[in-house]
Amino acid sequence: MPRFKTKDVTPVTCDPSYKGLPRCIMEAMAIGLPVVASNVRDNRDLLVEDGQTDFLVELGDVVGLARALEKLILDRELRNTMGGAGQKKIQDYSLEKYWLKWKEFMSVT
Repeated sequence: MPRFKTKDVTPVTCDPSYKGLPRCIMEAMAIGLPVVASNVRDNRDLLVEDGQTDFLVELGDVVGLARALEKLILDRELRNTMGGAGQKKIQDYSLEKYWLKWKEFMSVT
């Protein structure tokens, strides 16, 4: 079995009633960690590109969760690729981008 450190992957399960950006996913993406997350609205619609930046699994799908984690544990290249893609994606939520959008908005109104 390959050497694996707990910091190589971030599993995140969510309460489906929670609304808003999941900060723990954003933090993991920002430091280049791939995430295995619950397939709930904000994860799916705002952050995670399933199979590209991270993996999504259905709520309660323990086998799916285990398979996604296993894929990442066994494949360092996949972890690095997905981690890099997530790091790039999270830049859409950077303070600098939001500040520019805010200034643009304020100049229009």
